[in-house]
Amino acid sequence: MEQTPMEPQATESTAEKQPDVLTLDLVPYAMENLTRFYRNHEATDLAYRLCNKIERDADRFEPYAIGALTRHFFPDDGETEAMTKFCKAASELSDELIRFGASERDRMKAEKQRLNPVISIACRRRMSIDTEISDIPKKIKASEAEMQRRRDVLASVGVTGDDLERLAPFPDNSGLLAEREEVEAEDKIISAFFATFDERVFPPGYTEKHAIKEWRSQNPLPAIP
Repeated sequence: MEQTPMEPQATESTAEKQPDVLTLDLVPYAMENLTRFYRNHEATDLAYRLCNKIERDADRFEPYAIGALTRHFFPDDGETEAMTKFCKAASELSDELIRFGASERDRMKAEKQRLNPVISIACRRRMSIDTEISDIPKKIKASEAEMQRRRDVLASVGVTGDDLERLAPFPDNSGLLAEREEVEAEDKIISAFFATFDERVFPPGYTEKHAIKEWRSQNPLPAIP
């Protein structure tokens, strides 16, 4: 027996206004956008919260609410036909979200594995930079203290004026100050990398140069007999 269409009866105007069926056309992230989203802990935390809420709420859904949705999407069909169409569309939507999410997760995992050597170098370089920056004031202080000791020795034997300045001038620390500016700028580049996982922030050859330096430090040349 043919099912009676649900109220209200379809008219030409309601048919024209019928909502689109549940469909998605998800486009994969560009890698730089994928890594930016991965690093956005606030956004990903909100997404996880929504996933958990949907999982908790699923057992509380009632068939009546699902029926109301079917009338919204398929107002011109009978109840069983509308429910069949809606369930099929909703299942396909769910499957597509799961498939797409798994695909993007695997892409991010592969990208992290590819970047692991770069991440390791950047981590070790950052620790070295912290040490270098903290050592520069110590070097300046030690240099000035050593020169002051020499000046005191010379002054104690009567050397003064221009002779003292010529024999024991105060050290020029401009080189150390420039070195500090250089490593601080490098530290900012490393911070930009960790914020984006975009290795293009590094100057050309940066990671290769430091990889070679690390290898040489771990594999010194044998001493010449």
